[in-house]
Amino acid sequence: MQKRIEFHYNDKTKELYVSTTVPFEDANPDDLTEVTEEMLEKPTVLKALRLMGCSSFPQQLKQYVTCLYGGNDDKPDIEENGNVNPDYSHCGKRGNCKFEGLPGLCSLPIIDGKKLTRSDIDIAQRLTDGKIRKEIAAERFTSIHTVNAQIRKWCKNFGIHQAEIIKKSIKAGIVNF
Repeated sequence: MQKRIEFHYNDKTKELYVSTTVPFEDANPDDLTEVTEEMLEKPTVLKALRLMGCSSFPQQLKQYVTCLYGGNDDKPDIEENGNVNPDYSHCGKRGNCKFEGLPGLCSLPIIDGKKLTRSDIDIAQRLTDGKIRKEIAAERFTSIHTVNAQIRKWCKNFGIHQAEIIKKSIKAGIVNF
């Protein structure tokens, strides 16, 4: 029986780890069988990885795992039975990657069964950074009314107050803190 595996992308060091301690490059190849096979079955993803500048197979596999499995959550990325569980990774390219949200490569986060948009994530990050609504609107080149509507949507969808957006975002790993 295979062991449970969790991949972890460290945004500060820009390194990918297996089970948070082993650098990806030193991982046991047998531990990567499921994700390797999964990646090879996705021609659109392989093309996107090449367009990202990943020319070698090891580079493609590392980027694939970073994009799809690099976040931290409460489920292992590969379970003992071989089932895989992609998770949201804040890889440092969020908001700037043309492949963000590409099915099979980059997942947008889901909290309590609800998918978040890029805008949801961006506002949550700015709130976490201590910005007030007026600053968020100015930085996003939008109106304060749009920011207010987005925050109200968050609160309504999750049944929470604005202060809890930060807590929920940190717990889900969708913002850098």
